[in-house]
Amino acid sequence: MPASSKKIKKYVYVKHTADIEFFAFGNTPSSLLKNSVLALSNVIADTKMVSSKKSAVRSINLTASSYSLEDLLWKILQRALSHTDADKLFAYAVRSMAIKKRGKKYEAKGVILCKDSSPEASMLDVKGVSKYDMHISSVRGILKASVVLDV
Repeated sequence: MPASSKKIKKYVYVKHTADIEFFAFGNTPSSLLKNSVLALSNVIADTKMVSSKKSAVRSINLTASSYSLEDLLWKILQRALSHTDADKLFAYAVRSMAIKKRGKKYEAKGVILCKDSSPEASMLDVKGVSKYDMHISSVRGILKASVVLDV
């Protein structure tokens, strides 16, 4: 079975001394970013509860560019966090995420789906995405991102 068609876990949370750490997985850089945004969103709110809530859906466009995938990942996560926090929204899904490489530069464009924040769906207050120890690796064709969230 080719690597691109393997069914893989989207993300897992791992023990961290003071903050929240997760590993996100993907068959492609785009799916890796998408699953990372989902992992971040599920730390902030119960995404299943948010998605079932009877309220208006808002979409937020995310764009970023960088010369490395790690920096691109950080920028996309930080933008998702900043936009949802500023507009008092909870993200619950990623409608699209695409990465193009132009020369040595990566460009990402994505759309996340959000609803108004509600106390019953709230989980943790994420203050930022740490650049410390953030890295992306590849094992047998599967990409893995290690991310720490400051809470």
